[in-house]
Amino acid sequence: MPCATRPRCHFLSCRPSAVDLESEAFAFIWIWFQSGRVKLLPGHRCHDYADLCRRWKLATANLGWKMRKLCVAGGDPIWWIESSRAAAGEPAFYVSAGVHGDEPGATEGLLRWVCQSGKKLADAAVVLFPCLNPTGLRNNTRVDYRGLDLNRQFQSLEDEVCVAWRKIVTPRTFSLCLTLHEDYDAQGAYVYDLSNLSQVFSRELLTTLPKRMPIDARPKIDGRAAREGVIHRKMAPHIAEGMPEAIVLYQLGCPAAWTFETPSEFSLADRAEAQAAFVSGAFKLAPAILNPGSAR
Repeated sequence: MPCATRPRCHFLSCRPSAVDLESEAFAFIWIWFQSGRVKLLPGHRCHDYADLCRRWKLATANLGWKMRKLCVAGGDPIWWIESSRAAAGEPAFYVSAGVHGDEPGATEGLLRWVCQSGKKLADAAVVLFPCLNPTGLRNNTRVDYRGLDLNRQFQSLEDEVCVAWRKIVTPRTFSLCLTLHEDYDAQGAYVYDLSNLSQVFSRELLTTLPKRMPIDARPKIDGRAAREGVIHRKMAPHIAEGMPEAIVLYQLGCPAAWTFETPSEFSLADRAEAQAAFVSGAFKLAPAILNPGSAR
């Protein structure tokens, strides 16, 4: 939802004139008229869940991976992916996207990383959840088909998606966990970093993002103290309204759980590129996080 303190567009005065109102009304009518001909959000391809699944099936087939059905929610199958090395029990690199459907830069960025990485991922240990909220993605909404924020349900032992998700993640060991998100208030990219490591690896990683994606330099982000785009916590906080995915992953033993956020008012192409770049950098860092003495 829009921020109450967000300034009005620069071309609108505090007291819009009759001409301003007439122009706005005309623009609204024109958009409504054209919407029958031009696909507007949520009709954009990035909100087409069936198309996203089709593209994932092509990508996983090229790598020799299989898409597995996690569950069915709101009539939609939710898929997850596990490489053969992860299935054999090796510590895996975990990434999820699409918990909030109005954050398509995350779902597009994760797929872009897989496609850009190509065959070198075929022999990697990875576990991926490409889109955990299909209805939200299709409708361009934060909430799922029940009207719930899925990212406040991961502590639940009754939620149909989160129970199925827990069965997958609980017995596994992860080297690093990423949850990909977007923030409409962000002024650049930033990270929620849950880890108790010798250094804050995520801060270094932010500096490698594409030039068109700045780091959010605010000293407070989302009401929390931040430095150079990183909100760092060593202890998992308790959130009364429900626990996010990253916190539960950290509680289950992941050595580092990072939530990466891009600013959703930037262009989709730039956001997806930044998401893919961050995942790529994190993938390269994962062995050092799991085994601090390993070469980076």
